[in-house]
Amino acid sequence: MDVFQLRQDLIDDYRRYVTSFLAMRDERIKHHVQSNLDDGRFWPEPRVGLNPAFEPGGLIDDLVA
Repeated sequence: MDVFQLRQDLIDDYRRYVTSFLAMRDERIKHHVQSNLDDGRFWPEPRVGLNPAFEPGGLIDDLVA
């Protein structure tokens, strides 16, 4: 599973949902909203971090046994 593609898929779905009920007649407002959507102002960047407390626990087969 590619978590970054999953994130993008979720954003695309949410964007389609949000824009499905937006009917802006003023082109300036429409452009402003579109620009904010394109810039990603409604969703944060993905956060990748490492857990320093993580300790390897071995192989799954060994843990199951």
